[in-house]
Amino acid sequence: MTTSAPPSPPWSTRYRALDSWRALAATGVVLHHLGYAGDFDLGQHSVMVFFVISGYCVTASAESSSARGVGFRSFMGRRLRRIYPPYLLALVFMVAVRAALTLQGRAGMFPPSPVLWIQNVTMTQWLSLLRHPQSHASSNPSLLVTAFWSLNYEEQFYLVFAALIALTAALKRPLSTGVVALTVLAALWNIALPSTSYGVFVEYWFHFGVGALVFYRLCRVRHDRLRRAIDAGLALLTSLSALVAWGPWQDRVLGERFVYQEWFVVGAFALVLIASRGLSDRLCRSAPGRWLGALGAFSYSLYLTHQFNLRPVRALARMMVPEAWPDGVRGLLEVALLFAVAKGFWYLCERPFLNRAPPPADRGPPPGIASDAPSGLARREGSW
Repeated sequence: MTTSAPPSPPWSTRYRALDSWRALAATGVVLHHLGYAGDFDLGQHSVMVFFVISGYCVTASAESSSARGVGFRSFMGRRLRRIYPPYLLALVFMVAVRAALTLQGRAGMFPPSPVLWIQNVTMTQWLSLLRHPQSHASSNPSLLVTAFWSLNYEEQFYLVFAALIALTAALKRPLSTGVVALTVLAALWNIALPSTSYGVFVEYWFHFGVGALVFYRLCRVRHDRLRRAIDAGLALLTSLSALVAWGPWQDRVLGERFVYQEWFVVGAFALVLIASRGLSDRLCRSAPGRWLGALGAFSYSLYLTHQFNLRPVRALARMMVPEAWPDGVRGLLEVALLFAVAKGFWYLCERPFLNRAPPPADRGPPPGIASDAPSGLARREGSW
C-alpha cells in the first residue's frame, strides 16, 4: 500500500525577485512616456504588473499586522508615512521644474484652481471622476501629473485593507475572507463596466486581488490540490481574457480602456510569479538580478519624478548625443538620466521615510524551502 506524499510547505513571505520585476515594469512605464513603445500600450500593461506586485506585498504586510494585533490606525499610519511625504516632496519638485520651464517659455502657467491644488496635495484627484467618468483614469483632468492616477487607487487599497483588518478582527474571521469577497465583487464590477473609470478602488481591486491570491497561494495554502486549483483558475482567467480581449467579437473603440486586456496581463504575470518562485534566490544572486534589484528598490521615486522631467531629460540628451547617432542611443541615455534623477530623489526624499520592518509574525521559511527571510518586506510595501 502506497501513501501519498505530504504536501510541500509554503514559501516564506519575502519574494526577493519582486524588486527585479519592479525595475522591469518601471522601465516599461518610462519607455512608454518617452515615446519608444510605439502603438503598444506598454505603460498601461506595466502598471497592471505593479498592481499585482502591490497586491502581494500589501497583503503580506496586512496579514503580518493582523497576526500581531495591529489595528486600523497603526496600519494606516505606516502607509501614510511611507507614501505621502515623498509624494508631497515630488509635488514640490514638480513645481520647481515647471516654474523653470515656464520662465524659459517651454511650459504653460500653473492651473489657478485652488480646488485642483487641494485635490493633488491630498491625493483625491479621483473625486473628479465620480461626476465625470473617463474610459481611462489617467485622462482625469484634475491630475497635475498624469502618472499619479494609479497612486489614487493605491491609497484607497491601503484604506480598504486597514478597514478589513479591523472588521475581520472584530468578526473573528480570517483576513483572506474579506479579500476574496471584495475580489469577486470587483470582478463583477469590471464585467458590468469594462471601459469606464469612476476613480473608485473597486475598478482595480481585482488586479490587486490577483496579487493577493498569489501571496496566499505561495505563502499560506498548504494543500497541493488547492494550489493546483488556484493555478488552473489563473490559467483559465488568462485564456478567457485573451479570447474576449482579442477575439473576433470584441467590441471596443481604439484607445478606450478594455478591462479584459488588463485581466490577461495580471493573470499571465501571476502565473509567472508562481512558476518562477523557486528561482527567486538564484536570480537575485546573479549579476543581472542584483542590478535589477537595485533599480527596483527606488522604483517609487522613479514613478514620482519621471514624467515631469521628460522635457529637461530630452533636451540634455540631445545636447550630449550627436544627431547622426541612432535614436536608440539617445533613448538609453534618456532612460539612464531619469533613473539618475530618481536615485537622487530616493536618497534625499524617500529613504528618510522608509518604515522599519516590524517583527515577523512567522519565524521564517520552512527548512529547505526558501532562504530569503521575510524581514524587510514592509519597507517597500505597495510601491507603485
